[in-house]
Amino acid sequence: MALGEKSLAENLTDMGGLFPNKEAQKALAAFAEPFLSIAHRSKLNWQLGIVNEAGINACAAPGGKMFYNPELIAVCDHPAELASVIAHEIGHIDYDHHGKQLQLAQMVDQALKSHGKALDPELIKAGYGGSPSLALMRGWGLDNEFEADANIHTHFAKLGLDHAKASLFFHKLLKIEPPDRETSLFSTHPGSRERIRRLDESANFYAPARSEFTPPGWQTLKSIFPTPPQFRNG
Repeated sequence: MALGEKSLAENLTDMGGLFPNKEAQKALAAFAEPFLSIAHRSKLNWQLGIVNEAGINACAAPGGKMFYNPELIAVCDHPAELASVIAHEIGHIDYDHHGKQLQLAQMVDQALKSHGKALDPELIKAGYGGSPSLALMRGWGLDNEFEADANIHTHFAKLGLDHAKASLFFHKLLKIEPPDRETSLFSTHPGSRERIRRLDESANFYAPARSEFTPPGWQTLKSIFPTPPQFRNG
């Protein structure tokens, strides 16, 4: 858990601290609670918060920590959009992608040291625009990203959300990404079109929800972070 606490402190510093609105923080916690209750690692000391960082982004840190930017919540015009992001970030933690990434970094470091070299923290920092720990969190492989995406359908099935809406948020990313780039949020993420294709294909294996579940706190979040007109669903 020490690794998780260290990452929490580093993230809050890098992201400008927590967003100063207790009502918004409580609403996000209420929204995420149903998802956290069915997580594989539900015994973790899960903590999440809205951070003072510009841009449309969310981040999972070791030990059950998750961070969401105000702009990300704002662009979500349907609860399924925010639900998919939360389920995705939970997937990173449930499948221990941080631990696997750290093991990989340690293996590379040991291999380099055996040849009289070592990983350069400054090089990692420059490559990812943040601290070495953030580099580990953000530098997921494609397999890890797709595995976290698959967790969206797992959670939607258990909570009664519409699987056909699992890819809504990634459609939103297509409006944000530069036309010459096929990636989303960070350069190591798979392209949004491929993520949409996989999520839509998987949705066909699930029966439609009889009544769609809306997580608590949604209306409060939207009153604080209204969706700009260009991001509203048709």
